[in-house]
Amino acid sequence: MLKKLTFILLTVLFVQNISAQNYSHTYGEITDYEKQMTSYSKDTTAEAVIIFDSGKSSFNREGEQFTLYFKRHTKIKVLKESYINNANFIIPIYKGQTDEEVIVNFKATTYNVSNGQLVQTKLDKHKLFKETINKYWDNYKFAMPDIKVGSIIEFEYEISSPFKFMLQDWEFQNSIPTIFSEYTVKMIPFYAYQMRLQGANKFDIRNSSEEKGLKKQYHAVQFRDMIHYFAMKDIPAFKDESFISSRDNYIIKLDFQLSQIHMYEGGTINVLSTWKELVKDLEKNVNFGTYVKKSKNKFKKIAEATNILSKDDTEKMNFAINHIKQNFNWNNYHGKYAQKKIKLFLKEKTGNDAQLNLFLVGALKALDLEAYPVIISTRNNGKIIRTYPFLDPFNYVLAYANINGKWKLLDATDTYCPNDKIPTKCINDIGLVINKKEDVKWIKIRRHEIALIQTKILSELSNDLDSLIGNFEVVSKGYSAMSIRKRYRNKTEKLEEQLVEDGLELLDSITTENYENVDKPYIIKHKSSCLTEHIADKTFIHPFFYDVMQDNPLKQKIRTYPVDMVYPKSKAYINEITIPENYKVEKIPENFFFNNELFLIQYNCEVKDGVIKTSASYQFKKAIYATKDYSKIKNYFDLIIEKLNQKIVLSEK
Repeated sequence: MLKKLTFILLTVLFVQNISAQNYSHTYGEITDYEKQMTSYSKDTTAEAVIIFDSGKSSFNREGEQFTLYFKRHTKIKVLKESYINNANFIIPIYKGQTDEEVIVNFKATTYNVSNGQLVQTKLDKHKLFKETINKYWDNYKFAMPDIKVGSIIEFEYEISSPFKFMLQDWEFQNSIPTIFSEYTVKMIPFYAYQMRLQGANKFDIRNSSEEKGLKKQYHAVQFRDMIHYFAMKDIPAFKDESFISSRDNYIIKLDFQLSQIHMYEGGTINVLSTWKELVKDLEKNVNFGTYVKKSKNKFKKIAEATNILSKDDTEKMNFAINHIKQNFNWNNYHGKYAQKKIKLFLKEKTGNDAQLNLFLVGALKALDLEAYPVIISTRNNGKIIRTYPFLDPFNYVLAYANINGKWKLLDATDTYCPNDKIPTKCINDIGLVINKKEDVKWIKIRRHEIALIQTKILSELSNDLDSLIGNFEVVSKGYSAMSIRKRYRNKTEKLEEQLVEDGLELLDSITTENYENVDKPYIIKHKSSCLTEHIADKTFIHPFFYDVMQDNPLKQKIRTYPVDMVYPKSKAYINEITIPENYKVEKIPENFFFNNELFLIQYNCEVKDGVIKTSASYQFKKAIYATKDYSKIKNYFDLIIEKLNQKIVLSEK
């Protein structure tokens, strides 16, 4: 009883503190304080601030079923012009095979003060724009009208859901700071959920109590709702900086997972069991384990028509992957189950990642290789938390095979990906091997091989010394080659646009090598120029044509999450500049070398026989750097910018 009174007292004090700041939580009510607010004292750089964000979830009985309702009410103050283009919002809606969630109420208003009067501009609910993301999700988008600096944005919507496993999670943290965020969940005794708080150690307020009033009745069961209340205040903006796997891994949020269903007539269904049971269930699933067995039988016929069974493991692996890549297409959908029966897949020759990679597991087994599926979560989907045996966070399947005594992760969806690698999006912490014969087995999904881009240049100055002209050969290897192939698709016009953006002028056509041979380095060749600088009688040359980093991608003073580069990265530059006969070198950059367990950088410049030979390289040796190393990594980027942007100075003899 004492604990309950303490919770109530804390709640009263907390609400009084919020009220003292003259913020209103009533829709359509705008206070003078909100109108006059021009900045947020706890973050003066903020483009906007969420005055409050309120969510409520509850179960409503409709006939013999319970429907899950979620209501959200949000108010935002616009503080800077830079936020105006960001005032676009999304309502995600889940779809099942026969039913889907529905937006049952929606309203949105922009408030502006004009000539001392509050002017309201309402958004027509018909201006909700539907975007289909995939088979399971639609996004309803809306942009607020008449937004300017000083505007107040307010919106409210309600979603009804027939899916009990879709109890809404709640994000307390956003890309702009939040003054007050609260979430209320009213639970009924028929559904039990596991709860997980991420990004914080505790709530500012957490209170649980039984709803007052008359008991409700469902068949023979009488009950009252249990009300769980969670609140936080003064939540800083989440700065979504470079080198992060997914914001969902680090923001302050509350997750729910359906764990048990309690039947009104007695008995309990365990939705959440153990990892071992989860593995067994997947192996028995018709669209997972059974599909692998059928794939093995189908691929045996393909293998028997060749002499592949007499080859070594590597040739067998390449045969299976190449057969799938050449004969089937990924439909750009992620999932952990095959979408089609095996006969339909073989006929239509398209499917999601699970369809192709479960078929790959079956194909490898048909070739007498030991292979199993591995379920993972892709980078933008967030990391897997091993504490809770939840299946929902997994959204992708890879193959895992023993090739000549070494276990390899394999993928057959991406034609830009060499057979011995997996797509970048799949390099995300851990994966679960689906093999019921073993104990639960987790594998690390990391890449240690260095991704290299090397730029070689032979250059000379124009007759008037106004530009440096170079013949370029850019060689990319490993994941860097894969990234460049996918980004530009070998389209020279896109490559040319990038050169112009880098400050170069293309003087001849671009040529490429090895675009289709993904096992070889991707090579881009071009002839380009960049401007030199003239001060008094001196000419200043950038030896690497401004094709080097100019701005530090790490902006924060302090970062509370790791620097995730996906894989180790290295860049190297070599340039040989022929000096005009009537000119001499006034100054060249000093040689420099730094090397430790995290990072390497070196710079060398010398003049010999009328040629300036300049080389530089740097290497980030780890795929992921711990939070404690953030300031070091930030300083290393500054060092790259400082050293690789040094100028060479020429003057007339």
